[in-house]
Amino acid sequence: MASPKLLIDLDQVSKNIEKVYSKAKKQNIKLVPHIKTHQSFTITNKFIELGVKDFTVASIDMAKALLKSDLNEKIESITIAFPVDFTRTEEIEELNSKIRTNIFIVNKKSAEELVKRLKNPINCFIEVDTGYKRTGFSEDKLNEFVETLNIVKESNKLNLQGIYFHAGHTYDARSESQIKKTYFASLKIAKKFNELIKSNDLEGTIIATGDTPSASVLDDWGEIQQMHPGNFTLYDLFQNQVGSCSIDEIALCMQNTIVDKNEERQELLIHGGSVHFSKDNFEKDGKKIFGLPARLVKKNNQISWEKLDLEKNFIKSLSQEHGIIKLSEEEFKQFEIGDSIGVIPVHSCLSSQAMGEFYDNRTNEVIERI
Repeated sequence: MASPKLLIDLDQVSKNIEKVYSKAKKQNIKLVPHIKTHQSFTITNKFIELGVKDFTVASIDMAKALLKSDLNEKIESITIAFPVDFTRTEEIEELNSKIRTNIFIVNKKSAEELVKRLKNPINCFIEVDTGYKRTGFSEDKLNEFVETLNIVKESNKLNLQGIYFHAGHTYDARSESQIKKTYFASLKIAKKFNELIKSNDLEGTIIATGDTPSASVLDDWGEIQQMHPGNFTLYDLFQNQVGSCSIDEIALCMQNTIVDKNEERQELLIHGGSVHFSKDNFEKDGKKIFGLPARLVKKNNQISWEKLDLEKNFIKSLSQEHGIIKLSEEEFKQFEIGDSIGVIPVHSCLSSQAMGEFYDNRTNEVIERI
């Protein structure tokens, strides 16, 4: 038995996809799902079966891997949702020759270099910073934004598609009202930038965005044309804390072996550490939470999981290979050394990347990864 082992509930994945897809369809907004969380051909195909033909990736390498699959012929475009690396212009052009590719421009220097290096036209978005303070043009960089816009406008190599923003600060929210307030404040800023584009005689540009809290919680996404969320396919414990999903909508669980017990502290030691989960955590009632324990239930060949009460049961700490689980007195009695115990990760994107392999909880078969 592999341990640790990442189990995926594909039935729940389908429900999660349908929820967000239905919202997009109802609003006539194109869903361009980000594959960075699951990086799975199987899950990507679930979108294709619904009619989705455009996808978002986190890197050039992820785009290349996706195109090597049998899904290649069913995909119409790929958006690389990361600031363009102009030192890899040849790779980007090769990718664009195989499939329509959208890149992100986040500064004037990149636009200048692309104009020099590109041999053929490519689609681009200009990313704006609406408060997350990670990448993109903020409101205090309007002059550079306009200068960059003029470079794009005067070039015959860069086809501007529109504005992109990532309201990543919705992750700081803890209620639907907070998510809504943050999202629409971000959209208001993005619309200002889009008006600047229109005032420069560039028509037909769109506003695109992507964050799981907004896509999951809000039924009205406002005046956008594309939504690019990713984490919603699997969700995780942090998204549950934000309010993006219920605990039962989380579609993954790490299976770990208990290798020791400490009676005095009511703690379990598992094989499962930061190399499997990452060090991501959040604070709750003064405690750092690195994951939620779950009771694994095996029936026939299927493994399901029952989440324990987070108030009294949680992953207390992680080192490289070790994980320490704090349990209530009642739950502590239920587990022995050598038993398997489940853990709901704080951050599914990082756990997925770290583990490399998924297992279908219904069949115990490996789910094909990108």
